[in-house]
Amino acid sequence: MNNKNIKSIADKLDELINYLENNNLEEFFKNKNEFCSMIMNENREDFNDDIKEEIKIIIPKNLIESFKNFIKYLSVLRAMKSNDNDYTQYTLDNIKYIRKEIFKDY
Repeated sequence: MNNKNIKSIADKLDELINYLENNNLEEFFKNKNEFCSMIMNENREDFNDDIKEEIKIIIPKNLIESFKNFIKYLSVLRAMKSNDNDYTQYTLDNIKYIRKEIFKDY
């Protein structure tokens, strides 16, 4: 993985944030799985081999498990209603945090 690939992940985070902020849940659901598969392997137990070392460099050790768990949450998330503020806000807040704190330099 190189900075270009990390930048692709950061760009995808920006897309997801935009979809949620604009309440475009259809596009959010079309794109969230692509984001998840950029990071986690197919069985969702660990990071993809090609990004594992780079991800572990940019994510603080105390946040790695939380980050993995959030990616798992996103990958199994099947539906949110536009008026379901709890899930939408939780998801948006976490994606913004990941973008701001983990991928801030990309």
